[in-house]
Amino acid sequence: MPKIVGPLSLPGNQGRGERTMMTTPPSDVSVAVRRNWDERARRWLDYDDDMERFAAPLGELALERLGPCEGARIIEVGCGTGGCLHTLAQRVGDTGRVTGVDIAAPMVEHARRSVANRANVEVLHADASTHRFEPEHDAVFSRFGMMFFPHPESAFRNIARALRPGGKIAFVCWDGIRTNEWFMITGLAAMSVTRAPLAPARRAPFSLSNPERLRELLAQAGFHSVHVARRVEKTVMSEEDLETRLKSSLEVTGLRETLRGLPQDVRRRAVDAVREALWARVSDGRIALRVGVLVAEATR
Repeated sequence: MPKIVGPLSLPGNQGRGERTMMTTPPSDVSVAVRRNWDERARRWLDYDDDMERFAAPLGELALERLGPCEGARIIEVGCGTGGCLHTLAQRVGDTGRVTGVDIAAPMVEHARRSVANRANVEVLHADASTHRFEPEHDAVFSRFGMMFFPHPESAFRNIARALRPGGKIAFVCWDGIRTNEWFMITGLAAMSVTRAPLAPARRAPFSLSNPERLRELLAQAGFHSVHVARRVEKTVMSEEDLETRLKSSLEVTGLRETLRGLPQDVRRRAVDAVREALWARVSDGRIALRVGVLVAEATR
């Protein structure tokens, strides 16, 4: 496992004083966008445990590339409810510092409660694409938080400015929809009823699914030693977990947007089609699906 070495463990990284809980509402994001994220976050909280079980192993892929060590100052972009903040806090230790950033106020409130007893963690309500971070951080990490920037070019430049020379970025984002069976199966099943096309690849959550484009974005932002790797993992769910995951998809993912505003009978038939397509993959009480992600890392 690669490790960040050198300046991370110098005495100058120690003794940074008390934590302050900052609130910096994103200034360049429309009220409508912020409200959309807040609404989505409130629904997400009902399924947070299920989402965390699904995402945690995928986040570990980026954590392995980041390799934070004692004394690091780390930013987590899109920290959500704080699941990764605890892991990062343990890795950097008492002499390190972790700053979680999220645009959704309900997520921030939940994350702050979750890490209230960790003196080396703070959570900001801010837009990471424009927030003025101090250029003193050793690393930036994200688990599925980078794909939603409306202007990724300027967002990555801003994030790069938060890092000291030699600092590192590592994150995981979705590969294309065709490498992700959950999205593919549910999307095609819904489309068979609604006749609506699948969302184009350039839109979130697949906006960074082109490896060459992602490498270009990072290089243009001032990063070097850029590496983007495709990984195909497998998620296995029980029948009970499958139904929970379907409910969460109908509440917080693109499937909800696909069915939004449709007549009730069309929506019902689409949901039935999705459920039937998923259950057709169940074998011996379980369903196993491919999950495709990109794991990116680069140095400032």
